Amino acid sequence: MALALRRARRSGGTTRSTTDREDTAVTVTTTAPQTASIGTDPDGNPVLWHLADAQGRPAHGLITASCGAGASVLLTHITAAATRAGITTWFLHNGTQATSPASWTTSNISEFMGALEETVRTRLDERDDAEPLLVAIDHPGVLASHGATLQTMATVAATAKVGFIVRAFTLLRMPAQLREITAQSQYVALDHGPALEEEALLPGCTAPAEGARPGQGRYGRDGACRPVAVHRP
Repeated sequence: MALALRRARRSGGTTRSTTDREDTAVTVTTTAPQTASIGTDPDGNPVLWHLADAQGRPAHGLITASCGAGASVLLTHITAAATRAGITTWFLHNGTQATSPASWTTSNISEFMGALEETVRTRLDERDDAEPLLVAIDHPGVLASHGATLQTMATVAATAKVGFIVRAFTLLRMPAQLREITAQSQYVALDHGPALEEEALLPGCTAPAEGARPGQGRYGRDGACRPVAVHRP
């Protein structure tokens, strides 16, 4: 399916899948925003999520939170911001999210992973033609069933021009290299549920305070972290 869509794009044709996925990538221009506000710190200053690195490649990220802490809302917000910035975005969600403007949204793990694996393989063969692609994952089953595959793809993501944002309920069950690749770019740790894990496994992280309300936590980047209250609907 993904290959057929790419062929249509190269030949000038257009097509749409039965899942309403659009595979037409949009080049990130120098005028497009490369960061997006995801919330504020205690002083009211905006906390910015990095959408792309200096080379225009989609930036990785890790979000760790228990149910109801605000991770799904945050991921929906980030995918919307990336789409507005001109980055083609695929969103594997858990079936509860509101409508997302991402280029493709689905809760079907098998379909999503099959298309993603094919796309990454093709991008490695067609490096000069690949456009930036952001992959956002917010599905409780995908790390258990496809964690090793995601980890392998993350190791070649820079070459394939793919960015991964992964939501994890518990860091201890996340493949170590996938966790390191995504968290070293940036992360958000919401609420105090996995606090002990976060302190040991996330660069520079100090655990959110006990009694933190949904949407409150820490944003980390470059080995340091700061408090954040993420935007709510």
